[in-house]
Amino acid sequence: MQMMKKNFIALLVILLTSTIVHAELVDNNDGTVTDTYNGLMWELKTDDGGDQDKDNAYTWQAALSYCENLSLADHTDWRLPDREELRSIVDYTKSYPSIDKDFFANTQTNGIYWSSTTFVFAENDNAWGIVFTIGKDKRDCDKLVSYYVRAVRTIIPDLTQDGVLGLDDAIIALKVLTGIDTTGKIPDNFPATGMDIGADEQIGLEEVVFILRYIAGL
Repeated sequence: MQMMKKNFIALLVILLTSTIVHAELVDNNDGTVTDTYNGLMWELKTDDGGDQDKDNAYTWQAALSYCENLSLADHTDWRLPDREELRSIVDYTKSYPSIDKDFFANTQTNGIYWSSTTFVFAENDNAWGIVFTIGKDKRDCDKLVSYYVRAVRTIIPDLTQDGVLGLDDAIIALKVLTGIDTTGKIPDNFPATGMDIGADEQIGLEEVVFILRYIAGL
């Protein structure tokens, strides 16, 4: 029964995602960009010599600390992205750098960016990075060498605010999407709660798809 349920949700996700663009990036105009497909909010680097300047480089441990202590766009739950998350913003159709510069303008052309993922065969001395020159994975980044960093945070549309992302959240989002009354069932401070996947200050298709994908394990 559980497998049938997941298969049904997976089919529903496929049908819904056929109507939206995968990995759509939205500039939030607050120093961040949202990836609406993966539910990730990314730090935008600056070119002003400040703490978020594109030229600032860190050892791996310092990169972890930088992200964890970052306060940006009224959020303090930033972290160093893992290898897969960092790879998700690579644009393999581009090079020097291999990223969409319309959204990530201040990206190092010849730079390696840290991930939080340790390379397990190096006795914890190395971690994975991404060479954004051509979007190549680099597994042997010495943790004591300084590389670049871009912080990320996860957007979780827990509309029921019960600490669990499940079908109840998807149902509320679907009701909103179809115009059914949801009075009293949506957080009063939405989207300030950080649940706004679509970065459009409303509950819509992006939230529905993200929740269903999460439930189905896609």
